[in-house]
Amino acid sequence: MKLLGVVLCGGRSSRMGRDKASLILRGDITFLEHAIRRIADVCDDVVVSGACSQAHDRITLADPRAHQGPATGIATSLMHAREHAYDACFVTPVDTPALAIGDLRLIERCWRESRRPTLAQSDRIQPLIGIYTLEQLDSLQQMIERDD
Repeated sequence: MKLLGVVLCGGRSSRMGRDKASLILRGDITFLEHAIRRIADVCDDVVVSGACSQAHDRITLADPRAHQGPATGIATSLMHAREHAYDACFVTPVDTPALAIGDLRLIERCWRESRRPTLAQSDRIQPLIGIYTLEQLDSLQQMIERDD
């Protein structure tokens, strides 16, 4: 089963005051570089979803309409995955530098065993960290069209 990694870089970054992807971690690595390297460890390939001012060497998937929330980026990524023969998208936001590779591997293993959508969970479900399957594309698109 082929898995596409997706780093979500949308949003206005209004709380940060600048593009979250360009923030620096120790070792002079940007949030974006860190997120790409981390998800690349468990996926066949990686794309960047949404507007991002930080330079990178991955395909960027532009949101069809800006600032419509992460569901738009996930749906766009699933469309790309379907067009390129991937089975699912493993989504992580760019601004989760403390997310451990072991956690990603656990989510990936659960997905491979169940073949169902698999989301991270701590004290509550974390919908922006997880694996979305192609079967979820229609319901995501319907949710986006409702514009709520």
